[in-house]
Amino acid sequence: MKTKLGNPYFSLVLLLFLGLACANSSTLTPAPAEATPLLTEPPTSLATATVPPLPSPTATQESTQVLGYTQLGNGGSGGLADFTDVTLAFDLFTPGALFARGEYTADQSMDGGVTWQPVEPDKDLEQYREAEIYRVRRDPHTPTTLYGFSEASQSFAKSSDEGKTWAYFPVPFVDFIMSGIGILEIDPHNPDTLFVADMGSIYKSTDGGETWREITEGLPELRLSPFFEPKFIFDPSQTNTIYFLDKGIYGLYQSSNGGELWQQIPLPGLNLLDFVVNPQDSSTLYYLSLEGAYQSTDHGQTWQANRLGLPGEAIIQSLAIDPSSPATWYAILQEGAGKLYKSEDNGQSWNPVQPSGSEAISIQQLAIVPQTTGILYASSNTFGAEGLIHSTDGGMSWNWMVLPTPDDPIYTGGSVAFWAMDPQPPVTLYLGLTGTGAPTPTYVYKTTDSGETWTEIYQEYDLLNLVIAPNSPATLYFVKNPGFLGGTDSTVMKSADSGQIWQEMGILPARYNSYYGWLVVDPQNPNRLYISLGEDEIFISTSAAGSWQPANFGLPPGSRVDHLAIDPQTSTTLYAVLSGEAAGLFKSTDNGQTWKISNSGFPEGQVTALVIDPEYPTTLYLAISGYGVYRSLDGGESWSAVSPEPFIIPINALVLDPTVRNTLYLATADGLWVLRSEE
Repeated sequence: MKTKLGNPYFSLVLLLFLGLACANSSTLTPAPAEATPLLTEPPTSLATATVPPLPSPTATQESTQVLGYTQLGNGGSGGLADFTDVTLAFDLFTPGALFARGEYTADQSMDGGVTWQPVEPDKDLEQYREAEIYRVRRDPHTPTTLYGFSEASQSFAKSSDEGKTWAYFPVPFVDFIMSGIGILEIDPHNPDTLFVADMGSIYKSTDGGETWREITEGLPELRLSPFFEPKFIFDPSQTNTIYFLDKGIYGLYQSSNGGELWQQIPLPGLNLLDFVVNPQDSSTLYYLSLEGAYQSTDHGQTWQANRLGLPGEAIIQSLAIDPSSPATWYAILQEGAGKLYKSEDNGQSWNPVQPSGSEAISIQQLAIVPQTTGILYASSNTFGAEGLIHSTDGGMSWNWMVLPTPDDPIYTGGSVAFWAMDPQPPVTLYLGLTGTGAPTPTYVYKTTDSGETWTEIYQEYDLLNLVIAPNSPATLYFVKNPGFLGGTDSTVMKSADSGQIWQEMGILPARYNSYYGWLVVDPQNPNRLYISLGEDEIFISTSAAGSWQPANFGLPPGSRVDHLAIDPQTSTTLYAVLSGEAAGLFKSTDNGQTWKISNSGFPEGQVTALVIDPEYPTTLYLAISGYGVYRSLDGGESWSAVSPEPFIIPINALVLDPTVRNTLYLATADGLWVLRSEE
């Protein structure tokens, strides 16, 4: 699903008339058939494999090697990840069709949530835009009947012959047509009965839209919010019973005579997430809010708190009951990226559903375990799908890792602030969590069992950019910015024992900015660090961050240091990526005392990622926005594209596969991709 899911409301009837169409496939090389993702539970152990030796390449061999882009794991998500701010519902006219809808997209599952396909409005209906008919809806009772709105004549439009001819009828809700704010609903029980809710009122037609009248008796003076879509819910058994729902201000109303008279239903709390009528017994209602889940067995006159048998204490954000098989229930819990559960016994017992086949998420950071084959860790910063994911098959499939929950009443759920991996067995992950809402500390955890258990090792406000010393993995550093506490100086924290004891080192010579600050540790000397601060400023410390000296002589002013990298075999050699007035790659061979530009052969564009081949450090790869990946075989002196194909998807990180020569993973805004030899 799309990345930003802000509106949790679900207009059921809108989805009843959506046609099924798969989203257009990528114009880039598609994933192979065997790469179909399957979301799995975290493994109990990590399989190991012998790393084959890498042959020493020649520059000629490398320069003729053509690499091709391939997407892995269906964009890297391996499943319908965006289950936050998503609402579930069924299509009353298509038995078994389950929908998950966010603000901008809808996905449909026909197999109980196991696989999902994007749903788009019926593309056949787009042709009517040529006749200036907008927001076209197909009548589910009579598919040849279409409804829509004409902006030109400011009227309601109806066709009885699939759009060949149209009749136009005046309406009292011109603002709805012109603004596009509001909803049109078709009564599932009465084919000629239509409802419109616009910004200020509710209207009803009983003759297929030819005449309309306002039905507001019992309702307050409506001023519906454009940010919260109103919703009609039709009682599945009582054909004249309708519920009208507005999250913004007005709450929930019920009419037992087709909307002629409305009565407010008292609700147990605010912050509504979902409302459901039980299709087996329409006197039973379910109300989901941020305050909890509630059930009523008397048409909403009284309510009782009821988690519906769902496990844990996470918020229940959506509930759907299959009208064609009423014992089958689905629910979404707000756990990390949101988790789908299924019950086949009227909610008495639940099991998690591990779905696959969704659109991609954005992978921000990626790491490969070098002693094994195909084990990857990655992080996502997609809105509604933030967290860590784990693959044991080279990115073909992924599972979401369960993140720790800080034992702190201030913490109400948040996102990954930073993470790092120590690849030495047992693989250790370090994680920084930051809460949402009011300022909360950053909680630092570590795990040695792929996230099954976590241990808290530190917490403090404004922690950034944890780094592990490459050849001294017990040595950790991160930057501390005491901005929340009113401080002005940034400092570096150090631990020499994998996070058990921390020591505050010297004050940094300038304020650290997390948006473009970069901290790296010399692979040959864990006490030598480099850090980028401010604009074109780079500093070096030879005393484990105790003191700092400038290391940016020769860098052009007016630019910003976006990346720093150290040659893993010759640590006096550094590379710096600059953006701004003098953008490009700069190289130093004397610990940053002098620098020269190394841009020959690659196009102008923002460099978003840099990686050095650890076995052959004269081989470098750059990701250039709008172009793709470029390679240098001579330490940055010259560059060329690795593939004749352009690659326009934003690349966030590059990682070389330590076991397979000429295999490069791309963490992108459209999931995980791999560059590998096409020969």
